[in-house]
Amino acid sequence: MNRKETAKQVVETTIAKRKAKVKQDKILKSLLIYLYVKNKLSATEIAGQWGFDPCWILRLLDKYGIPSRTRAESVGVKTANRMYRNKKWLKRMYCKYKFNSVEIGKAAGCNGSMVRKWLNKYGIKRKEGLVTKIRRWLRK
Repeated sequence: MNRKETAKQVVETTIAKRKAKVKQDKILKSLLIYLYVKNKLSATEIAGQWGFDPCWILRLLDKYGIPSRTRAESVGVKTANRMYRNKKWLKRMYCKYKFNSVEIGKAAGCNGSMVRKWLNKYGIKRKEGLVTKIRRWLRK
């Protein structure tokens, strides 16, 4: 009798542990979805909050089938926010409203050199900056 009770307890304990593990996995998966997908935290940020290794977080994302973000998404560049590629918008901001390339870059979520690249690509004549004006004046 004693061995049967012990075996029964072992089985019940094992089943309880497995149920707890499944429940723990569901909680962990929902937490990762909340932090990674909804709050857009990186694996490194999540790992820092909880004191884990970022590689472990990435493995969990893979294990639970949570799609990882592309490099562009993780940096914050959204494809919908590439306004600087729109010729009409870029010309209006640069020529009509007289914003410089750095200001346009901040509004569009990129840097000034990217804006200057697209200004050149579209053939929009660039303004002379103050430094260029001073250099020309000194050459005279």
